[in-house]
Amino acid sequence: MQGNNPEIILLLRETSRMCLGMKPENFQAGLSGKHRELPRVQAIRYPYRWEDSGIKRVQQFKDWRHIAMQVLQRSKGSFRVVAIMDEAFDFETCECLKTDEEIALEAGNCTVKTIQRDLRALRQAGLILSETHWINKGGKKVKGRRVRLAVPSDLTGINVR
Repeated sequence: MQGNNPEIILLLRETSRMCLGMKPENFQAGLSGKHRELPRVQAIRYPYRWEDSGIKRVQQFKDWRHIAMQVLQRSKGSFRVVAIMDEAFDFETCECLKTDEEIALEAGNCTVKTIQRDLRALRQAGLILSETHWINKGGKKVKGRRVRLAVPSDLTGINVR
């Protein structure tokens, strides 16, 4: 087999793209490798007030997840972080204080960069609010992040329970 033949190389590239589901008519070389940016949406903290009982808090969380899944489906976003948020969410404090590394491990051992991209997309979609704060770890103060649940201010077309 002649490995240097340009026609064979071109044929192999096209075949490998089709095997990966990249049909020639759908392949857009100019867009490949770029991450999609979502338009920033105004977010409202959700729920405004957490219930006192743990069972009711879990139901409020499930209601948020129901909305979040619809918003992500509509914007063709990743469900990765929302799918594991119940594992990362602290129902006592009603926020997520886990690091990107901890979330990445729970999300199937993906990269921290992937989690950071997914969290940025959730913020842009109006599904979370985050703020930095300082945490005492082993006598040292380290910068951390507090993530709270939110919903977009415009829920047009979203089925709310």
